[in-house]
Amino acid sequence: MDENGRRQVPPLYGCVLIGGASQRMGQAKHLLPHATGKTWLEHALAVLSTRCRTVVIGGEGALPPALPPCMQLPDIPGVPGPLSGLLAAMRWAPAAAWIFCACDMPAFSPAAMAWLLAQRKPGIHALLPRLPGSRGVEPLGAYYAPSSRNLLEAMAARGVCRLHALIGHEGVATPRVPASLKHAWRNINSKQEWNDPAA
Repeated sequence: MDENGRRQVPPLYGCVLIGGASQRMGQAKHLLPHATGKTWLEHALAVLSTRCRTVVIGGEGALPPALPPCMQLPDIPGVPGPLSGLLAAMRWAPAAAWIFCACDMPAFSPAAMAWLLAQRKPGIHALLPRLPGSRGVEPLGAYYAPSSRNLLEAMAARGVCRLHALIGHEGVATPRVPASLKHAWRNINSKQEWNDPAA
């Protein structure tokens, strides 16, 4: 609350995570060409920029030569997986709310992000979308309020690095994605999946 008793809305930032091994793809996924003519990384940054005040890159890796200057945050040493990128961003800007997406989600769209943001409510620490027909959740292409950092830091301290461990915590919601948007959360992990949209 501010001095007038009004609830303060945190600024919305976006982060694209790169830097995975990409063993199944055989090359850095964030540098693959997107249908827009840009790279997957550039597409993801452009999508996040439609709603986010600031966008950054999480993780190490070469960047497209044409990419304008963009903050690139190194992972947290000793914390494996995407949790490292989330904590790096949230420590860098602890007052911000975040949308985190992976570079290998080339169909992530402004419409998907608008749906995600529409699910926010007071008391929600994180929104992890649940896809139709899936019992799991999507921890990327997801929303994290500043308050979620306490949960993430506690997980890292215990050595629990799978973001799915957030399920069941108070304030962590798992809204079901409309069928018309489920493709936006599709991860592309191999050349077969890249070349075959139905794979």
